[in-house]
Amino acid sequence: MGTPRQTLTLDVGKRNASRRMVYLGEGDVNGTVLVVTVTENGNFFDCSEYTPYLMVPVRGGTVYRQEGTAIGNVVTVTVDESGLGNVDGRLPGAYVSLESEGGVVTSTQRFDVVMEKSGRESVAPDTFATDLEALTARVAALEAALGIAGDGTQGDDTQGDGSGDGPSDGQDGTTGDGNTGDDTTGGGSDDTPDDGNGG
Repeated sequence: MGTPRQTLTLDVGKRNASRRMVYLGEGDVNGTVLVVTVTENGNFFDCSEYTPYLMVPVRGGTVYRQEGTAIGNVVTVTVDESGLGNVDGRLPGAYVSLESEGGVVTSTQRFDVVMEKSGRESVAPDTFATDLEALTARVAALEAALGIAGDGTQGDDTQGDGSGDGPSDGQDGTTGDGNTGDDTTGGGSDDTPDDGNGG
């Protein structure tokens, strides 16, 4: 079973103003073989002394870099689309970088990579998952500081709910008229001691 191939011609002289495009599928894995014929101002350019790399700037400032092989002036690269991340739309500024062991680096004219959206559910990037975990931890810490339970309600009231269960005020047991019980002092009755005056 063969892998789909796309072909294009790129010039290291960068004088060809026509913009090339390569179409890739989001979510594919090693799903495309890119075959590039390299020219120099329209003429044959020998790439055999170089190691070729496909370079694709990706949103967010990163660059996808995939090594290929070179025979004569033909560069072949198997593209691992999963390395480009979950992106769709046009990615401008892609090129083939030709690098020698002696430190010489030359590049082809630029072209655009068009990522066609996958019908499968996208997987959240690791950075998003990390940010979400950090946010969840901060919310939990804030709830703990405010004494809020996990369901958003406040904790039990341990100081009483005002239902009369508070401490006694020490006035229970008094009678309704303010007296503290029966009058044991005689209250003006004839129970006082006789003073000897016969009365």
